[in-house]
Amino acid sequence: MNNSTHKWLTKFLNKEANIDDLRSLELWVNNPDNEFEFNEFIKTNAIANDLLGDYDVARAKKIFLENVRRERVRNFPFRKVAAAVVMVGLSLSMYFVYDNLNSPTNEVVGIEKSSSIKDIVPGNDKAVLTLDDGSNVALENDSELNSDKFTSNGKTLKYKNDSALRGAQEIAFHTLTVPRGGQFKVELSDGSIVWLNSETQIVYPAEFVENKPRSIELNYGEIYIDVSSAENHDGLSFIVENRYQTIEVLGTEFNVKAYSDGENIKTTLVEGKVKLKASDKDHILLPNQQFNMDKDKGAYTITTVDVYDEIAWKNGIFSFKDESLEEIIKVLSRWYDFDVEYRGKIDTNEMFVGVMRKNQDLSTILENFKNLGIINSYKIEKNGLILE
Repeated sequence: MNNSTHKWLTKFLNKEANIDDLRSLELWVNNPDNEFEFNEFIKTNAIANDLLGDYDVARAKKIFLENVRRERVRNFPFRKVAAAVVMVGLSLSMYFVYDNLNSPTNEVVGIEKSSSIKDIVPGNDKAVLTLDDGSNVALENDSELNSDKFTSNGKTLKYKNDSALRGAQEIAFHTLTVPRGGQFKVELSDGSIVWLNSETQIVYPAEFVENKPRSIELNYGEIYIDVSSAENHDGLSFIVENRYQTIEVLGTEFNVKAYSDGENIKTTLVEGKVKLKASDKDHILLPNQQFNMDKDKGAYTITTVDVYDEIAWKNGIFSFKDESLEEIIKVLSRWYDFDVEYRGKIDTNEMFVGVMRKNQDLSTILENFKNLGIINSYKIEKNGLILE
């Protein structure tokens, strides 16, 4: 273990690591070449006792990285990229404590929110399920549903794994649509789990047919998929299609962002391996790689990214890395379901880095933006937002 790595680990254990230290440490742990050294480190440190009774390398690494990322969030303030300096007056809500992610409070340190301020509450679990006969079923938080093919508790739609259904000659396709201000999760009949972000629509069979590849379609939006391994399905691959590309996997976790109003499609691999076909070429992605394609030009890049930032939405977090104010507001508008109007001299192209909780009211976030000098003022009117 070199001196730099030893320094990162020591500072992490002493809770003295800064953002750069934590990023470097995460990259080191994720590098397969360092697996032996990581194993030895875990075995010889007291934190191993908190990981598992029966030592498991994979789980130890996963838990260790979660702790590293938790510390990154604790120390990751919202800041301008160009200035690369932390803005004065930063409140704790802008780099929330991970352990309190599900806390119902919207209290902001140092800010008194007036009761007269109009507000827009955060989104929640909701979706519309369109059945093969064209009928629609509303899926909402705390509402239960039970049919011969699926069940729902208002947060998750779960299809039944019935072998008798898999041999059906006629395939029933269902469409799940999550509106602006919503999110939802579906467990498909093969056991694969799909998380749907706001303003997302997928089409899939109610039951996958025997001896044929499992396939779903992303019409638009953003999804995260934990694919049930091909080993459990006679080696059959799992395919995700959209207008611009086809992704084939045997068992893995990945994220696809393909919004209709976005210029690019981003496919990010978290675990495993995927084959992606786009622009009439096949591309292989490895963990932590992202395929970023321009929809109009067909041009693409494959880069190594921070997976945590890309999939934070699934865990109730907004995580922005080198994002413009315009893109940040666009993301917020999907979750809080509002239209925005810019007035005055706001530089919407200015880049920022930061993280925020998704369970805050919109005014809480806007008050922080105002205090940080990102905007001068704001006004909420019905479901509209005016920024100045």
